Amino acid sequence: MMIDLIVQAKAAIGSVGAAAIAAIWIVKAGLGWVALRWWRSRRNGELE
Repeated sequence: MMIDLIVQAKAAIGSVGAAAIAAIWIVKAGLGWVALRWWRSRRNGELE
């Protein structure tokens, strides 16, 4: 019984950790895309 709880707890922590990592990567990708768009529009504005 105790071993089952430990296994379930480890599985829950693992899935939460994976979700947190995925969320961090999604935020990083979103910020990178916004920064790239801003940089391109700024560069295009300077060229004109």
